[in-house]
Amino acid sequence: MRAILLILIIAVLAIIVAIATGFLNINQIRGARTPEISTTSNGVVAKGGQAPAFDVETGSVKVGSKEATSGKGYFMGDFRGLEASIKDSKRFKDEPGSWAYFSFGHKYPLKAEVSKNAAAACNQCHQGNAKTDWVFSQYYPVLRAAAPHSK
Repeated sequence: MRAILLILIIAVLAIIVAIATGFLNINQIRGARTPEISTTSNGVVAKGGQAPAFDVETGSVKVGSKEATSGKGYFMGDFRGLEASIKDSKRFKDEPGSWAYFSFGHKYPLKAEVSKNAAAACNQCHQGNAKTDWVFSQYYPVLRAAAPHSK
């Protein structure tokens, strides 16, 4: 019994020494940096940024599938592009609902700087199909949860 206790104490001390000397790295993430986003009268510019890096073991999901090891649902598919909608009643006062639409592209590398799209190209669909204020909040639980609720 004493031999087992001694082996456990030595193992714990070895782990502590390995962590203290950096031989064993328990820091699994790299800090994130948000991109710098600036706007001009005709566009949006995004520079830099870094997503946190970490290793995660995940279940397998087929693109657009309805079932995965985590359960049933609809899971996101492949990358389609990066677009942004910005509402600004001062800069976009002549646009429907004061919205301007931007597209950074639909393949890598994405454009670093873009000009606003013609409102007619995007707003027709947003105005006719978006649930609230030209925003497709009905498809995004986070947006629905953040929306003000009437009392």
